[in-house]
Amino acid sequence: MVPEQNLELLVSSRGGKAGKGKLSKEYRKILLSGVVTAFGITLHNFPEGLAIFLAAKKSTKLGLTLTAAMTLHNLPEGVAVALPIYFATKSRWQALKVCFLSGLAEPLAVVFAAFFFPASVSKTAVDAMLAGVAGIMAFLVFYELLPHAVKHSGFDRAVFSIFSGMAVMSCLLSAADGMLGGLH
Repeated sequence: MVPEQNLELLVSSRGGKAGKGKLSKEYRKILLSGVVTAFGITLHNFPEGLAIFLAAKKSTKLGLTLTAAMTLHNLPEGVAVALPIYFATKSRWQALKVCFLSGLAEPLAVVFAAFFFPASVSKTAVDAMLAGVAGIMAFLVFYELLPHAVKHSGFDRAVFSIFSGMAVMSCLLSAADGMLGGLH
């Protein structure tokens, strides 16, 4: 769901025939989308860090497997945070900084959990936490990312991309579930 070249032309044509007011309004929309996405990913990453910690307490193999899965999972999250920031500011440094700060929530959650969580947490608490994470991501996808993807890529392409991503994640989760066997 990378914005097509039209967005880059819009952002890089500072003050062209489209007029400054229209450009600055579009900049603000894109930047706001990036900030909301970064905030949502930060909220999403904190429970993920807690889940990694709890999984590692249960089993080292499970903790390492979940850490590897979360690392791969965080790559598209970083792109989702960086793209709107970069396109709005044209600053790689700003995009990197916001990505780093939103991603920092996950390891900080692991440290937090190590100090403040009891020796064991109920399955219900972990399930509720993971449901919250899923809700945050669903909101971000359908409220922030999908409208921008539709605007810049078209409805069919945007919806196909989102549901393809969901299908891939479902397959990966099923594969991970099969590989972990009785560890979880």
